[in-house]
Amino acid sequence: MAFVKVNGLDAGTLFFDTELDISHVAKEGENDIEIGFVLSNRNRMGPHHIMAIGRDSVSPWSFELSGEWEEDTSEYYYPQYEFVKFYT
Repeated sequence: MAFVKVNGLDAGTLFFDTELDISHVAKEGENDIEIGFVLSNRNRMGPHHIMAIGRDSVSPWSFELSGEWEEDTSEYYYPQYEFVKFYT
């Protein structure tokens, strides 16, 4: 995943895409393009639907939610993709 800024303005995010239209923030001539990558084994392999807050490590049990479900819900399951920031 990559966050893209052009001339200090948010141009968009690349998630599964390989191209990003930056025409709405680019100007004629030179532009300052900044790309922030969110990469790590946790972000690449998951778990993606477990809240990442306070979880610095991943183990085989990170993917296991047996016994944690009650009526199709779990306090540990997050419906959106959850990534861990590792850059500053």
